[in-house]
Amino acid sequence: MNKDPKFQKLVEFFSGDTYAIYNKIEIVEANENFAICKGAIGENSLNGDGSIQGGLIYTLADFTFAVYTNYIAPVTVTQIGNISYVKPGRKENKYIYAKATLIEKTARNIYCKVLVYDDKDEIIAIANFNGFIKKA
Repeated sequence: MNKDPKFQKLVEFFSGDTYAIYNKIEIVEANENFAICKGAIGENSLNGDGSIQGGLIYTLADFTFAVYTNYIAPVTVTQIGNISYVKPGRKENKYIYAKATLIEKTARNIYCKVLVYDDKDEIIAIANFNGFIKKA
């Protein structure tokens, strides 16, 4: 378990994110270089053709961005997010995970890339986010 006080404070902050909890998304790691979050896949995660719902993939990417940017610069909120779905995640996947990394940070804005992977470490989506740093 990560005993970094900054990480523990972050986990506590996001423990109130009922949407992430409902979607079985959890924080795996966060530090100055990246954040990783993971989402469990179940029957409620799928759309009609048996692939993982795009909304869940986007939610995981956005949440991972939020975790990473709030580790670096609390309190940061998403301003703009865009995502490209590379290939479908499938119901056979037990989980998906996302990794956020920094592109650039200014006094009030932060830009990140988030890659979303399936449980075979294959990229299923690529997202870019711009966040507003509420506290400087």
